[in-house]
Amino acid sequence: MEKIGENEIVKIATMYYEEGMTQSEIARKRGVSRSLISKIIVEAKRDGIVEIVINSSSVYTAKLERELEEKYQLKNAIVIDTFNLNKDEIKKLLANKQDYT
Repeated sequence: MEKIGENEIVKIATMYYEEGMTQSEIARKRGVSRSLISKIIVEAKRDGIVEIVINSSSVYTAKLERELEEKYQLKNAIVIDTFNLNKDEIKKLLANKQDYT
């Protein structure tokens, strides 16, 4: 297999991440296999061509929750950011979180 150029990798990544095309759609359009498209997308992330950024104020607590779930084999961990909150606000947040478990 010949080496795929960076421009083609960027084009495929753009189709996938920005245009919302499926790997199968991209493969048909580019005339290659879906597995090749999958590999290109994985390599684009690994090589730093693509970076996934989650823009949310709760990203830190969500990551902590996932780490706890993985480490302790939990179904659902809840982490509450209590920075600058008083006891009543914390209780209210905890009550709201428990509604979703």
